[in-house]
Amino acid sequence: MEIGKVISLVGNEIVVKAELPAREEGEGVMGLKAVKDIMGRHAHCGRTEIGRVYDLIGSINAPYFVIKTYKGAASELIGKTVNVGGFKNA
Repeated sequence: MEIGKVISLVGNEIVVKAELPAREEGEGVMGLKAVKDIMGRHAHCGRTEIGRVYDLIGSINAPYFVIKTYKGAASELIGKTVNVGGFKNA
């Protein structure tokens, strides 16, 4: 499941602008169930595993996921699409 694009790298953390559709009417950019399902999942950029989703920052209308990387993140990740695995419908 695609969650968004990398916009920033800070130390061993990657910030991803969330690009998920709203699940319920009036819930903002994404549904609360979608956020709960994504937290703690392994994040991938292409076939490369880059870390785990561990935090959600920003407002309900402009959310950002924070991914804790296993190694130092390379600057070429900026602008790349991030996916999370482990979904039955993904």
